[in-house]
Amino acid sequence: MVRTAKSAPYLGNVGFDDLAPMDSHVQSLEDELRSTRVRLHTTVEELETANEELKSSNEEMMSMNEELQSTNEELSTVNDELKSKVDELSIANADLSNFFASTALPLVVIDADMSIRNFTEAIQSIYPFRGTDRGRPLSEVTSSLRNNEEVLSAAKDVMRDGEVRYMRVTDRPEQRTWSLVVTPYQNRNGSVDGATLVFTEVTDALRLEEALKHEGERLRLALDVTALSVWEYDPAADELKLDETGRALVASEQAVLNLGDFLETASATDRQALESAFRNADEQGDAIDLTVSAPHRDGGKRFVRVVGRRINGHRAARILGVLFDVTSEEEAKTVREMMLREMNHRVKNMFSVISSMVRMAGRSTDSIDDLVEGVQARINALARSHDMTQRSRTGKRLRLEDAIRAALEPYSGQAETSITGPRVLLTSQELTSLSLLLHEWATNAAKYGVLGHTTGRLDVTWKTHDSGSVELMWNEIHDRRVIPDDNGTGFGSTLVELAAAQLGGSVTVSFNDNERKMTLVYEPENNE
Repeated sequence: MVRTAKSAPYLGNVGFDDLAPMDSHVQSLEDELRSTRVRLHTTVEELETANEELKSSNEEMMSMNEELQSTNEELSTVNDELKSKVDELSIANADLSNFFASTALPLVVIDADMSIRNFTEAIQSIYPFRGTDRGRPLSEVTSSLRNNEEVLSAAKDVMRDGEVRYMRVTDRPEQRTWSLVVTPYQNRNGSVDGATLVFTEVTDALRLEEALKHEGERLRLALDVTALSVWEYDPAADELKLDETGRALVASEQAVLNLGDFLETASATDRQALESAFRNADEQGDAIDLTVSAPHRDGGKRFVRVVGRRINGHRAARILGVLFDVTSEEEAKTVREMMLREMNHRVKNMFSVISSMVRMAGRSTDSIDDLVEGVQARINALARSHDMTQRSRTGKRLRLEDAIRAALEPYSGQAETSITGPRVLLTSQELTSLSLLLHEWATNAAKYGVLGHTTGRLDVTWKTHDSGSVELMWNEIHDRRVIPDDNGTGFGSTLVELAAAQLGGSVTVSFNDNERKMTLVYEPENNE
């Protein structure tokens, strides 16, 4: 900083003596001036330093101002985010409030101290809460539950280990039942801070379940009594499900098999018809109702009736039906048909036998009375033979010898006859089959053999084997050469084979020069 020096004062006519004090004063002023200049210089330097510091401070203030502006912007952003979060939290809180207000589920939330945090209106049927009960210990509220202590204990266990608990609880009269799920209540840190109890009433479901169980038991009993098997076929999955009875009927070890495997359980002659029935049921809705034969595990043959129809529901269409054994009915049907044919054949044979008896009696009698007596005796013998086939219905057991003698009684005296063998008892089924077979043999012998116009003798013998089987031999011994008959192609031979099959046996026929021998081997049902 430069200052302009002022003009020295005018001294006038001053002497040297007078100048000495002035010089001293001037000197003093100069010294003071120099000192002032030094101070001024120092002050200037200090001012310059202070100015630089002020500039630096000003720059720092500007930087801080920019930072404050940035911070203010960040705070504004955070404030906006917080406002958004608050809005979301308000919405969530409103949703939760609406849920608690509108849900039909009985629900109560408790905190870590077992105090009531929140609940739904539907819980009133279990816990009669009031609005002021929030914060009150749950154990202090009267409950309608019979096992309330178990519920409280389960809630404590859930809060202790964090594992969900499932229970079934009832009211005190045991008229209502709930399924209870106790889940851990977790705070935002993920730690367990209480429990949620959710009740679902299952009273009606349990009653329906019990009713269905009883209905199922009645249905199962009906199926067991009637030996019916229920099956279900899903065409889309090609799966046919069989129950235990069905697996036994078709000799299958599998409970679920495809249609091809099911068809394999039937005889080859019935597979195409069975497959067509299933295809028509699936495509056209036709009912299935047919009888098929299937091999049995014991080596025999069983007849099974398959009945079913397509069921259209909310799921894909399926075919539901039943299986049942009709072996007895089919065998009875076969027997009836055979009996009708045999009756027709037997009536024809009877007329032929009676005609032969009349002719033979006419040749050997000299009067009408003798003829009538001879014919009547033989007709009565035929009636007794027929009646013998019905005796087993009274429970009386007959011997094999009785059946043979009854069959031969109408032809008594026609030829020399020998009947020998051990004691063998017959059941009703065996008696019927043997009577048919013996009648056929006797009738043929009367028509073509030694009991008719051909001379000779008849040997009927039988024996038992160690295995329990019975071997019956009917041997016609002729006085002349024997000509073989129809080689087993006539109805009589078919009837004999059917009768033998009913006995579970077989018949063989052999010839030599003057003998015609039939041999029956069968396994008796009961031999005493």
